[in-house]
Amino acid sequence: MAMLETLRPHAAPFDWSRVLHSRWLWCVGAVLMLALSKLAQGPSELLNSLGDTDDATRLYQVRHLMAGGAWFDMTLPRLGGATALVSHWSRLIDLPLVILLGGFETFMTPAAAELAVRFVWPMLLLTVFLRILVRAADNVGGKEAAIFVLFLGLTCMSGLFQFRVGRIDHHNAMILGSIGGLMLLVHARYCPREGYWAGALIGIGLGVGYEPLAFLLPIVGLMALLAVWDLTWLRGVRNVAMAMLVTLAAIFVATVAPSLWFSARCDALSLNMVLLASGGACGLAVVDARGRGWSVAQRIAALTMCGAAGLVAYGALDTRCLSGPFSQVDAAIGAVWLNHVVETKSIFTFWATGPLIVLAFVASIAVGLWAAYARWRRQRTPESLVLLGMLVVIAPTGAWMIKLMPYASWVAVFCTALWIADLGTGVVPVLVGSGNDPSSLLCRASFRENRSHFSREHSKQSFIAEPGRPLQRTLL
Repeated sequence: MAMLETLRPHAAPFDWSRVLHSRWLWCVGAVLMLALSKLAQGPSELLNSLGDTDDATRLYQVRHLMAGGAWFDMTLPRLGGATALVSHWSRLIDLPLVILLGGFETFMTPAAAELAVRFVWPMLLLTVFLRILVRAADNVGGKEAAIFVLFLGLTCMSGLFQFRVGRIDHHNAMILGSIGGLMLLVHARYCPREGYWAGALIGIGLGVGYEPLAFLLPIVGLMALLAVWDLTWLRGVRNVAMAMLVTLAAIFVATVAPSLWFSARCDALSLNMVLLASGGACGLAVVDARGRGWSVAQRIAALTMCGAAGLVAYGALDTRCLSGPFSQVDAAIGAVWLNHVVETKSIFTFWATGPLIVLAFVASIAVGLWAAYARWRRQRTPESLVLLGMLVVIAPTGAWMIKLMPYASWVAVFCTALWIADLGTGVVPVLVGSGNDPSSLLCRASFRENRSHFSREHSKQSFIAEPGRPLQRTLL
């Protein structure tokens, strides 16, 4: 018996360090602290208001579906006046809300279940979004970058606005998909499989709504051109395009009635967008499979022809869609409603009433641009140049329309976090005063290292990026 006890393998002690280093634990803990702090300040916003009109409409749409509404029928009888409103919103958001609401109602009153859903849903999306950003930062800059992106993200008020308690419409899901996908795309050069995740997220973002199309279209197009110019990007970007196409096609089939498959809509997912995505994806697939030995001009020509075919197919279903998502809106409706929607106005229209809001956004974007540029000047790596280019494209859209401010803010946060992490111990955030936004944080940052020593040593350094590893500094 004694010998058997001796030979019996002993269970290894539980490794608590793995739990403490879990990125999911970081994100869940951070979001819980944020949510509880907001509730401690006063739950009146959640208890006494349905949020804005988008949140109220989403809740009604979910209730209508649960009451027996057809999955493909987007008609909302109680909205729209004499003619019922036909919603262009995606069922992709309705489905998880229905599951949550139905689950909570098994042990709660309907009113309490609605409150629970309005609390849980945005916090759930924020947790997933932060986890994606942490993963992307970890890929590019290591653990330090992941910590800083989480910290700065929790202080980014313009980015957190759409994730606040009560937001159940669709904006937060589009931010999660589009920005999360773009940040993962940065690492696709070194890890092409990351491109599948990036493409799927971008496809989900566009499947929910076309709000981020203003910057996604140019960025994805430029990345496709970069991929055929620099073949080290080709496999990763091809994976992005293929995953995006498959995701868009799957969402289209799942949420659009077969009778409407050939009816183009400019402001919601329809066949024309799937055809447009297929043009770019096919072009990249052809170059990857057959054109690696071609000249740069030949590769660009092949991509251009396939992309042009996708664009022609997009316009063939309804040429009005070539003018933008709102091109099918009646001019009379635009005069009495669309032209007065606050979220479609420029941030500079608030200069007279809220100059601090304008200054805070401009400062945070300026810091992000400077951080991205400084990081590129220091590293001269393809991923740092791509990040800088992404922010250069997104920043003007955030100033152009208020609803695009959070997108630009999150990219600025990501670039700033990577820059701080790249400095190592050279910069330490000092929380003094009341402002906790990224621009204020960096303005209050203090450099511990000797500047003259850093400048002298920096001239002797080269920076080497290895696939799947943070940038390493090597003294020559």
